[in-house]
Amino acid sequence: MSHLKLVQISEVKTEKERVDGKVSRQYYTASFSNPSNPFLKTVSRVFWQQHNADGTSAEWRGANPSETRAMLGKLIPGQIVAAQVEAYDITGSDGAIREANSYTTVVFEGENPVAVFKAAGKTMLQAAEISAVSESAAF
Repeated sequence: MSHLKLVQISEVKTEKERVDGKVSRQYYTASFSNPSNPFLKTVSRVFWQQHNADGTSAEWRGANPSETRAMLGKLIPGQIVAAQVEAYDITGSDGAIREANSYTTVVFEGENPVAVFKAAGKTMLQAAEISAVSESAAF
């Protein structure tokens, strides 16, 4: 497994009021780069609090923002992974909507890429189509 450099972490935000009655969770975004080539694009990943069984509270179960912030500038075992996914819409800065069918995210050592994509709301078409792109300029 290669390593990624944690280069940025956003402020912690709270999701909008939920229609399912569960308590709103907090989340933040962390950005990672390829330490061997700082000119490549950074890739971000969103980290969320987890609900308890009945949805009345939420807590950080790993990826606590204060602990993550302490890791800024350090190397973390993981890779940037791209895969073909079921089509989804992207709204551009100009408001135009386009369809995308690939997705790129950060997968840490010990994580299942299929589960990471699913947690991001993306369904992989075939696990075999996963490609690690940490080492290339393809992304």
